[in-house]
Amino acid sequence: MAEPLVSDYIREALRSAWFTVYLDGRNEHGSHVLPMPGNNIADVAQVELILAEYAEQIISEAEAAGHVIHDCVVTTWRWNRGWGEEPGYWEYGSYHADLTIIMCGTPYEQRQSRVSEDARAQSPEGGADA
Repeated sequence: MAEPLVSDYIREALRSAWFTVYLDGRNEHGSHVLPMPGNNIADVAQVELILAEYAEQIISEAEAAGHVIHDCVVTTWRWNRGWGEEPGYWEYGSYHADLTIIMCGTPYEQRQSRVSEDARAQSPEGGADA
């Protein structure tokens, strides 16, 4: 019998709440991540509003996994239903290494892609003036 194309682990990960972000950087105002296309959370606006709260944690976890500023990574989120009259809200879960590789590429692949893009932009044939 043939192996399934997608493992149960990856299938379950894709069904969980995930959100793709761009590691924008750090400056005197704090850490910054930007939302990117690619998520399975219906209320994108609510997650976008709280990304700043988790930016340093997201960047630190991604850097620990070998990523650098300007990479994109996939993050997981949990829905907290709230109590009584309090509305529910999204909470940051963690950096998801496997979904990041599937959706964005490995840290090495992302760096190579940026190097190739920079080289094309600087070449006479591939630059903005072409």
